[in-house]
Amino acid sequence: MKRRNRALELAGLALVVAMCLSYVLFGGGRAVLAQPAFYAIDVFIDSDDAPLAAWQIEVSDRAGLALLTGVEGGEHGAFAEPAHYDPRALKNHRVVLLAYHLGEDCPVGRTRVATLHFVQERAGKPSFKARLVTAAGPDGRVLAARVEIQP
Repeated sequence: MKRRNRALELAGLALVVAMCLSYVLFGGGRAVLAQPAFYAIDVFIDSDDAPLAAWQIEVSDRAGLALLTGVEGGEHGAFAEPAHYDPRALKNHRVVLLAYHLGEDCPVGRTRVATLHFVQERAGKPSFKARLVTAAGPDGRVLAARVEIQP
């Protein structure tokens, strides 16, 4: 009798382990992609006719499928270096980026300030959204700028 109970306990334990492994391997019920999908998203800020010296934005994947893998700088020399970001925010499928330029040659109008690279390992469609936290000119005054993202 004890041998049979022990066999049932081991079978139950094996079932629990198999269920836990399938949850981890298959993303909690979401299908894992056979090949990861990669996305590059360009981030633009339009400051109209004012020079842009500093900015902070938040980019998120509302679907929770894409993970940030890299940040590239922008097209203008003022923001050619990759923007700074908060690594703690990456846990929530979002990234908070910021950059500033102390020189006098600031971009005016619409300019690409960064390119973000993401990887997607689970099935579904990411839903990227960008929000401008703030933008400022060389004098420190807040600008009425707009942010736009393009795949």
